Amino acid sequence: MALFLVKVLDFLLKPLGVSLFLVLLGLGVATRRRRTGAALVGTGALALWVLATPWMGDVLIGSLEDQFLPTPIGDISKADAIVVLGGGVGPAVPPRPYPDLNDAGDRLWHGVRLYRAGVATQLIVTGGSPPGATGPGAPAMRTLLTDWQAPPDAIIVESESNTTYENARFTADLCRKRGIDEVVLATSAAHMRRALATFRSTDLDVRPASTDYRAVQEPFTVMSLLPDADGLSKSTAAAHEYVGYLYYRLRGWIE
Repeated sequence: MALFLVKVLDFLLKPLGVSLFLVLLGLGVATRRRRTGAALVGTGALALWVLATPWMGDVLIGSLEDQFLPTPIGDISKADAIVVLGGGVGPAVPPRPYPDLNDAGDRLWHGVRLYRAGVATQLIVTGGSPPGATGPGAPAMRTLLTDWQAPPDAIIVESESNTTYENARFTADLCRKRGIDEVVLATSAAHMRRALATFRSTDLDVRPASTDYRAVQEPFTVMSLLPDADGLSKSTAAAHEYVGYLYYRLRGWIE
């Protein structure tokens, strides 16, 4: 229940949630105060428009990604294991015959890239079944890794965690039991700030290996100011990370 309430609050603090709240509040207020109600509705609609533009989406998501620019694989020191965070793979549920990669699937592929480059000899995949999920992510990640010719005995599965905090804690427990001290963390660039801080709080020696960059260098045009689903998706992802980082700080999980 606590996790569900956190997810609801998270939605209300995202662009769509904030905009809908303002519009609905404005419609309610308009029955008594027409001008105030109209102002709230207009503010909600304008906020949604601006936050859904490709320009604003890139500004917000880029402010996170720019903190962790790509590191050439040759510059990444060898470690005991590569930790790949979940969220990029959906399990094989009907009508899917196989696990399905989503927008964050670069996380898993980057983990394979690092493994093949000899950065580490073990791959740890972590991810459970958060609310709304159709099944645990880590076993599906393991299936894809073996499909991509990763040796089964090189893959360690952690499938109980439902949050980044649990990813870090449960993975750290596995590492201690196996004598793993140094890990390379593979996750989306926008997620790396919160993920890296959380994993480092477990006292593991963690090195970032960011991937899944969404803010790309494109020329600014008038189309950059027209809202679309991708722009809203980027703004939403950025808001999720900023709210999540603040929440983790308030809980004392990161410094």
